Amino acid sequence: MDKLRSLIVDNFHGRGRLSRKGLGLSLGLFYLFGLVTLPLQLSIALRTGRSVPDLSVAGVLLVLATVVVGWFILGAVMRRLHDRGKGAAWLLVFFGPMAVFSAVGDAIPQGQEPLTTLLIVAGLFLPGPFMIWGGIEILAVRGQPGDNRFGPDPLAAAPVAQEAAA
Repeated sequence: MDKLRSLIVDNFHGRGRLSRKGLGLSLGLFYLFGLVTLPLQLSIALRTGRSVPDLSVAGVLLVLATVVVGWFILGAVMRRLHDRGKGAAWLLVFFGPMAVFSAVGDAIPQGQEPLTTLLIVAGLFLPGPFMIWGGIEILAVRGQPGDNRFGPDPLAAAPVAQEAAA
C-alpha cells in the first residue's frame, strides 16, 4: 500500500524516475478513475443532452476531477521521460505538433471540406511520426541503467530495498 501511495504522490510532484511497470500501474489507475466517474459523466450527458460538463455541481466536480487526473497522468509521463534521461520539454516535441494541428483544425470554419481534408492528410504525415516516436520512448524503451540527473534507477532501487528489509 505504501508503494501505491508513493506512486501517486510522486506522480503529482512529477519528480524522479518511473519504470515501465510504474507507468502501466499509473495508466491502470487512470482508467479506474474513468470507470469510477462514468456514472457522473453519464448523468451529465443524459441531463443536458451533451457530453460537455455544465456549471452544475456534478459538472464542476467532473471538471475538477479531470484536472487532478490530468495532472497525475502528466506527472507519470514526465517521470517516465526522466527514466529515459529526457526532460519534460520532450513532451512538446512528441505531442506539440499534433496539438498545433488540432488547434488549426478547430479554427477552420464549417463548409471548408477541401481544407479540412488537406489538414487531416497533413496531420497524419507531419505530427504522426513524432507521436509514434514519443509512444515508443514512453511505453516501450527501457530506462537508462544506473543513476541519471533525475534520480536513481527505479529497477535497481527495488532489489536494494528488499535486501535491506531482509
